[in-house]
Amino acid sequence: MPWGRLGRGLALAALGGAMLRLALAENYWMFLNPRFQWLTGGTGLALVLLGLALALARGRRCAAPGAAVMALMAALALGAQQASLPKAPEHTPLTGPTPAQEAAQAIAPRITIDGLDYVRLNLAELLVGAMPGSDIAPPERVAVRGMVVRTPEMDARGEFALVRVHIVCCLADAVGVGFVVRHAGAPPEPGTWIEARATLEPLGAGPAPQVLFPGVIGVLLGENHALAAASIQPVDPPEVPFIFILRDREPFAY
Repeated sequence: MPWGRLGRGLALAALGGAMLRLALAENYWMFLNPRFQWLTGGTGLALVLLGLALALARGRRCAAPGAAVMALMAALALGAQQASLPKAPEHTPLTGPTPAQEAAQAIAPRITIDGLDYVRLNLAELLVGAMPGSDIAPPERVAVRGMVVRTPEMDARGEFALVRVHIVCCLADAVGVGFVVRHAGAPPEPGTWIEARATLEPLGAGPAPQVLFPGVIGVLLGENHALAAASIQPVDPPEVPFIFILRDREPFAY
């Protein structure tokens, strides 16, 4: 059996095995959106089968360099899964259970305060609903959670921003989403997690303020609306702090 073909087939199978291992890992969400888990696992299984078939096949000899390239790719895939993520500020947790485990935690889709119902949804869902021309009408009263971000300019106006990280595919495309929040009380400390029970109101003249958030390529704040908070409440960060899912009706992906 030609060593080049054998090595290439085993390297391909090893790459598939690395993808299967990633798909079955509880920390998959730290690398890719969980909705791609089935695709990663299916592709990994296909590569394992193709690699074994190539290694056992008879016929034309394969070039050895291809095996070295695939072996390197497999090593990189395994190394990326094992490597620790860059250290983040304490208020940006990057570990936790799978989204399925988070969903198992019972969270009421609404909260009632002083006889008024507030619909719980995530900041990305509210941002989509508040966009001009959106087909999704945001609820009249909302309850959203996120991390507090402050700037000197917002402090001077008695405002702060509430932000969460939205991931479409993986951490490489992570973007912060949120809203300016107006509340009569003293603003909460930066980096703390709160739930704001609020209504939307016009943002006013001028563009939305620019804020920085660790680990993302940028922050998108509501351009036309701010949150007028009737009350704010400190909350524990969710086990998985990122937004992966968007829904257009109740129950929302709070």
